[in-house]
Amino acid sequence: MSELEKYMNDPYVADEPMPMRMVHAIRFMLMDEMKDMTPEARVELINKRTEALVRPTP
Repeated sequence: MSELEKYMNDPYVADEPMPMRMVHAIRFMLMDEMKDMTPEARVELINKRTEALVRPTP
């Protein structure tokens, strides 16, 4: 079971339609990943991920 599936099977979102279940699961994953970060660390992580999306490596 992947990490995303763990969040998608959460009782809080189990009754949602699949697209909304995925949105909620991803949101919960991000919240758990960033909950102990400082604001500066969050900004750095978000900027790093955004840069990877905008300028993918060949």
